[in-house]
Amino acid sequence: MGESKREMLKRVKEEYEGTSSKANQFLVEHLESTTKTFSQKDLPELPVLHLKNNKNCELIIPEETKIVKLLVEDCHNCTVTLNGKVATEVAEVWSCNDTTVILCSAVKTLQVDLCKELTVKFSLKSNFGSLVQAGIYGLHLRFADSPSEDMDTDFTALKEQYPDINDQTDQFITRLIDGVLCTEQIVRLKNEFPTTMREQNAFEQEQTKNAEAMEDAVRQMLGSSIGEQVANSDQRKLEELAEAVSGDKGGIATKEDRADYKKNQGNDAFKAGNHLQATVFYTEAIVLTPDNHIVYSNRCACFLKTGEYGKALQDAEKSLELDPSFVKGHFRKGLSLSALERYDEAGQCFAKTLELDPKNKDAKNSLQMVQMKHARKMREMAS
Repeated sequence: MGESKREMLKRVKEEYEGTSSKANQFLVEHLESTTKTFSQKDLPELPVLHLKNNKNCELIIPEETKIVKLLVEDCHNCTVTLNGKVATEVAEVWSCNDTTVILCSAVKTLQVDLCKELTVKFSLKSNFGSLVQAGIYGLHLRFADSPSEDMDTDFTALKEQYPDINDQTDQFITRLIDGVLCTEQIVRLKNEFPTTMREQNAFEQEQTKNAEAMEDAVRQMLGSSIGEQVANSDQRKLEELAEAVSGDKGGIATKEDRADYKKNQGNDAFKAGNHLQATVFYTEAIVLTPDNHIVYSNRCACFLKTGEYGKALQDAEKSLELDPSFVKGHFRKGLSLSALERYDEAGQCFAKTLELDPKNKDAKNSLQMVQMKHARKMREMAS
């Protein structure tokens, strides 16, 4: 079975992050049936502690040890105890089974994904800020100083309340709201900003209130002696302003809206020459709308820039599978094949590009180039 959408996105992000900043990461992996304590002298300066693929272990960050961030990945039957300070107050746990994370210092942002039977214990309720989860089966949240707030939940329970959710993509956030632990589904606005329906409804109510106040102010001004002297064009501008305030509700984004936002981010990154980051954005857009041929073609262009010609060919072929008449798809497939020294096939792609777009100068020049390279290759093979 091929990788899931979430796995694909995670892999691409890791590839980008791994090339952009490795300086402070400290990876501890493949430990088994042992107890390990991480003293400050054992860690690099400003360490991001990444515990990965460990089994049946007790892993301890003592009180005198300070880290930037805690990452726990693919650990099984482990206990991770954090006594030391986390500078960012951020921890992430994913792909873990039968694991317990004990937090004795402030972790205000905790993200947990794709785990089975995960227990998170806070020594103090005040150390807890928010927990974001996706695809968790068996989540047990505990507070040593406030056991009445303890919570057990997982994807199965949430699906009873939200029948249409997907364990690969939908996220939920748990926070204390008015002193009560509350779990809500995360939705995203068109600018990709995460929020909840409760917060969005409150925002809309505030916007409506502001809009009504604006409309009243406009009506009063237009009805006053000053307003009588306002030109008709200016009156219309004021009315349009009121309508704009009323209509600006920062609506919840559809998957298509979010994908378009990510695609535009990818376009900006590509234009800036940041092809790895553009690849991440395009991949996020593909996860949201896997039937968008343009985004596959755009990611193909990134892979061509980064020298990953096999991946570029796959994306070009996918874009053409979705839209066989897509000109850029044929052209970029030709570029991918040419880079792989499959000149005869590349020539066929450039010829198809010209068939669809006879005035395409790039395709014409590329066709001539691969024909020359193919002829040279044939001569070399014959000699």
